[in-house]
Amino acid sequence: MSEWFKRLTEKHTDDCFYCNKKVDKKEAFSIKLDTGDGPFELKACPGCADDFNDILKQIEEARGEGL
Repeated sequence: MSEWFKRLTEKHTDDCFYCNKKVDKKEAFSIKLDTGDGPFELKACPGCADDFNDILKQIEEARGEGL
């Protein structure tokens, strides 16, 4: 693939942090986490973002913070 086309597609897409699928920037979800080292941001495709959201909901319910 030519270099200019590669730069053009990378300009409008993000890679999902989990499945490495290329996603249009308009469809990608931003996941912002506060860690011990400071804030951290991930980009995810809709499917992985939904799974990640379910995991976080389960963690909140287990800790009793969901209410």
